[in-house]
Amino acid sequence: MAGPRTRRLDASMTMDPAPRPPIMVLLGGPSAEHDVSIVSGTAIAAALIADGYPTRQVLIDLDGRWWWLPPDHERGTRPGSSYDDPLSLHADGPFQVGEAIDRLAASRPAPIVFIALHGPFGEDGTVQALLEAADLAYTGSGVLGSAIGMD
Repeated sequence: MAGPRTRRLDASMTMDPAPRPPIMVLLGGPSAEHDVSIVSGTAIAAALIADGYPTRQVLIDLDGRWWWLPPDHERGTRPGSSYDDPLSLHADGPFQVGEAIDRLAASRPAPIVFIALHGPFGEDGTVQALLEAADLAYTGSGVLGSAIGMD
């Protein structure tokens, strides 16, 4: 029998925690809120990394091209780098939207997509519909809720 100074261990204290799912943070986007989304997305990525989630950032430029930022860029903007020139970041890309969604869907394990996009494309149901068509989990409202919210 356990006395007052005896502490019982529960399963969470004796087992390793389950591995955290990979997260892809979408940031940027082809809207007037591109720069705000970059600030949001880099802060989100930094917080996820600090909590132990394997995290990558995917930059969508103003022309709608998708760029996978390198793993060493996960903690946010490096001094002297610019999101205006993804090649200066040594990003992998560019990918057009269909190719980018296929690439996300082929990732194993499949990532959870954190949508840090603002304005049209990110909040109007467009990117949500693309992710649903690829059977990818994502954050935020669904297609209909997003579309109604932007109307």
